[in-house]
Amino acid sequence: SFVFLNENLYFNNTVYMIISDSLKYFIGILNSRLNKWYFPLIASGLGKGGCRYFKIFVEAMPIPSINNLLRSEIEKLADEIISITKNENYSEDKQSQIRVQNLEEEIDNLVYQLYELTSEEIDLIKRATEFK
Repeated sequence: SFVFLNENLYFNNTVYMIISDSLKYFIGILNSRLNKWYFPLIASGLGKGGCRYFKIFVEAMPIPSINNLLRSEIEKLADEIISITKNENYSEDKQSQIRVQNLEEEIDNLVYQLYELTSEEIDLIKRATEFK
């Protein structure tokens, strides 16, 4: 749902953008499993098709203050994901897809640390988002 673009693009009113020195940090949090669990609780739904990421809902996300150590780890992982998925053969390369899934899981674990979640809370989130 959230992507990093470092290109000059024009888009219409159904696309939103975030401008920040910490974009990859925010993208890591916003694409995390925690957010996949939390966002539907606060946003307009599209039935079983997902959620509407309107500005008012994204702004309501409780994102913790930047922790520089975790920020650099999240950004490093995000850079690796961006690098892997830019490859034109990514959609056919199962090993790359598995690597990206593993990197996303590493980001999820860092996000859990940011929010100081307990193992019970993490298990709840994992069960609730297992098939999403």
